[in-house]
Amino acid sequence: MAWERLLPLFGETKRITVGIMMILIGLPVFLWGCMNSADGKGHSKWGGLVGLAGCMGLVVLIVLPDQMQNAE
Repeated sequence: MAWERLLPLFGETKRITVGIMMILIGLPVFLWGCMNSADGKGHSKWGGLVGLAGCMGLVVLIVLPDQMQNAE
């Protein structure tokens, strides 16, 4: 794979730095999606912060009942 050839070019600290940067960039996007998911189901947008728990928080959001079905 291409990544396997590129990894020796970076030092260990650069790999860790790149990993942390990817997490810091991805976390706000993930939380934004969780907050919109909670809002779309008729719950408080702040309930989407359960996404801070990672995959378990996402499972909780998926299992939440959809309150928008009865709105029509």
